Amino acid sequence: MKSVPALMIAGTGSDSGKTTVTLGIICALRERGLKVQPFKVGPDYIDPGHHAAAAGCPSHNLDGWMIPREGNLEIFHRAARGADVAVIEGVMGLFDGLDGTDESGSSAEMAGILKVPVILVVDASAMARSAAAVVRGFSSFEPGLKLDGVVFNGVGGPSHEEMLRAALASRSGIPCVGCLPENTDIHMDDRHLGLVTAAEISLISSLHRELARAAELHLDLDMLLDIAYRAGTPAPPHPPVIFAGEEPECKLPLAVAVDKAFSFYYQANLDLLEHAGAELIPFSPLDDSSLPAGARGLYIGGGYPEVFASRLAENRAMRECIAGEIAKGMPIFAECGGFMYLCRSIVVEDGREYPMVGAIPARAVMSGSLQALGYVQVTTLKESPLGPAGSVLRGHEYRWSRAKLPDEASRAYAVENMLRKSAGLKDGFAAGNIIAGYQHLHFAYQPRVALHFLESMRKKREEKW
Repeated sequence: MKSVPALMIAGTGSDSGKTTVTLGIICALRERGLKVQPFKVGPDYIDPGHHAAAAGCPSHNLDGWMIPREGNLEIFHRAARGADVAVIEGVMGLFDGLDGTDESGSSAEMAGILKVPVILVVDASAMARSAAAVVRGFSSFEPGLKLDGVVFNGVGGPSHEEMLRAALASRSGIPCVGCLPENTDIHMDDRHLGLVTAAEISLISSLHRELARAAELHLDLDMLLDIAYRAGTPAPPHPPVIFAGEEPECKLPLAVAVDKAFSFYYQANLDLLEHAGAELIPFSPLDDSSLPAGARGLYIGGGYPEVFASRLAENRAMRECIAGEIAKGMPIFAECGGFMYLCRSIVVEDGREYPMVGAIPARAVMSGSLQALGYVQVTTLKESPLGPAGSVLRGHEYRWSRAKLPDEASRAYAVENMLRKSAGLKDGFAAGNIIAGYQHLHFAYQPRVALHFLESMRKKREEKW
């Protein structure tokens, strides 16, 4: 298979400017007429939404802990097929991942798996010559790392830029491929889970033009393309390990919640469901009055239901429609925001309470503090649309709300939090054909869950007939 030109945009840490640089490169290259395929390292689902809006195609998550090594290669090559260049945004700092002892889950690990060159973004706003020391430390920290360029962010002016470039040239053979100024009109709002989603930005085309302009002015795009085209990526596994077998010709309609309140999905989950035989039909719990006609299953991902709680509550017709389908046994998978939506109500931070679907006997209560964060491994506690009891999946959890179920409620998962090293916590909700929880699960760790979900939809259709 032909090698795919690719770059990884990594940072010295969170908030170093990775997303701005990544989006600027995507927008500028797209304006040049190139087809750009974006990726995101790690479990984030907000940045990929911004990538997709900028590139005009879905962005895919790559992750060394949630996804097997061969699975990452397969996802990368499957998505990048036909692209002129792939641009991969890293996660946190270049070497940050599962814990402090090895590279598992880090951008550095993924760069090694894919054999792609790394462009390091350094926040130089409070540094001059020290920035060169930072680059030198990062370039020598892990043997075999291919660090091919540096972007200095937060540059105070021409004299600051000259000092940074001179310092880097005097202590390193790594080229500076750009300096982004400290004062810029580009601004992206954020909230408790990260950036405001791309779907909520009303003038996003203007933002993309500004990003492209900044990249053209301040980055050496020709040098970046040259670095990408000199690199070669390993071939994907053959036969495929994730997208194995043939897609069924007969497709079953699967309703997927997609709007401003629900947009957090791993693209591979959607792709695997399609490969298993689903016809994905988007709908809006905010604006639609019923599920898509003929839908045989329902997938509600994460998002910001707490931000749009009032509108979700006002759409009583949709809430009653979903409750009615649940009563009929429709297979449903819900995660994080979707789990909250299926609860009896959502209590927002100011104490106001809004009714939701009512299928899960709990209130989802927003908190002023982080309630859970980190990679998780879950074991299903009972048979469900995701498969038999005992199925093991990996994912991630990041939330600012809590939901206390009554003791007699049937739990979905035994959860092991990899950051806290806690195991055995029973969480989520599973009853009938519902399985839901706060955990965002990545199907690539156990691709058969997509097949199980489609099988539960086929079984329900046969029962209905």
